[in-house]
Amino acid sequence: MAVSSPQVSNDVIWSVVGKSSCFAKASRKTGAKVRLTSEPFNVLNVHSRAASGLANDKSVSVEFEKREGKAPGLVVTAKEEGAGSQPSKLTAKKAIKGSHKEAINAINTVTTVKSYRPDLRGAALARYARMRRSLTPKLGKEPKTVPGA
Repeated sequence: MAVSSPQVSNDVIWSVVGKSSCFAKASRKTGAKVRLTSEPFNVLNVHSRAASGLANDKSVSVEFEKREGKAPGLVVTAKEEGAGSQPSKLTAKKAIKGSHKEAINAINTVTTVKSYRPDLRGAALARYARMRRSLTPKLGKEPKTVPGA
């Protein structure tokens, strides 16, 4: 993962990463004009300069946290400014615990405090909602049984 440093600007990083990134995915649908990406810290999953987690000093990520013996939890991660030369201090993680309302407040706090990246707030909330929905068990019809089996 590219780590921003004081010697290299974000524009230079994007000029290198923008055209040939291992995270970029081409859409298989005919006529699709959107290039998607799977890079870390990109909550929009769109391959663009503004959404790139590699070419921006400030970016946010919502992802699953692995916990041994328990169901996976969710964690909000934000890049710290000025920690390019210290990889261990590059990110600040905040576990999402408690109710849905507390989780939304945590995401709002991370994205809008000190105007960190308020443009990513809606995308981070949408990703949290999708991930939370995937953790809840689906209630409904029982699986169909094959007759004679």
